[in-house]
Amino acid sequence: MFWIIWGVLAGSYGPVNRTEAYTWRSNGIRKVLILLKNIDEAKKYDEYKVFRLKFRFEEFDPTIQYSIEKLDGISSWIHHNIDNFEPTVVVCEDDPTMASMILAAYLIYRGMPLFKILMYFQRKRKYIIMPTKEQRDLLSYYEIMKRER
Repeated sequence: MFWIIWGVLAGSYGPVNRTEAYTWRSNGIRKVLILLKNIDEAKKYDEYKVFRLKFRFEEFDPTIQYSIEKLDGISSWIHHNIDNFEPTVVVCEDDPTMASMILAAYLIYRGMPLFKILMYFQRKRKYIIMPTKEQRDLLSYYEIMKRER
């Protein structure tokens, strides 16, 4: 696990196991967003409910680009959690760049420019995997859409 906003928002690339779930809980994490290629895999996370974590599962197809609406909906959900003092972790075991893209989308949602986000990710490259070029293009478009609202 690595913090994006200390004590509030974190990311994890997995693998998710009891130790990782315990680390989340001991660090105050309350909500977990798990990105899956196949939503049927969500059942394997049932055993971690013992840590009183609330899960949200989002299915993604790696061959199809995420939509702006989906990024905005997830960012809004993360923002709602943080406003209600429920620290959140974003996890994607299948494709680490997906977790990075969601974390970047949330920071854009909060008003941070994409170039600063990418510079921050670059400085933290030991922990954070950079989004792909296609994901950066989508984030750039998302940033433009957020500015126009």
